[in-house]
Amino acid sequence: MELDHFIRCAISLTKRPRTGLIEVAAAKRSLDGRNDKMEVLYSYLSGQEFRHRVEGIVEAFRHAPGRTGNREASDSTNVGQA
Repeated sequence: MELDHFIRCAISLTKRPRTGLIEVAAAKRSLDGRNDKMEVLYSYLSGQEFRHRVEGIVEAFRHAPGRTGNREASDSTNVGQA
């Protein structure tokens, strides 16, 4: 009976470090390529392609129907309307 208890304790003790090692390995894998991903994202956000896309969106909103293009003018016409 003592041998069974000893074996169960030994198995339990070996599982804990193994589980910890598995968790550490998973955390390390999740960080793999992180710097590469950040470099690619930074390159895109600071590049011309992204700039042109944002400029296109801004222009579309500037020329949207019903938009005066002058924020102060549109704010003053909406005063008191709720």
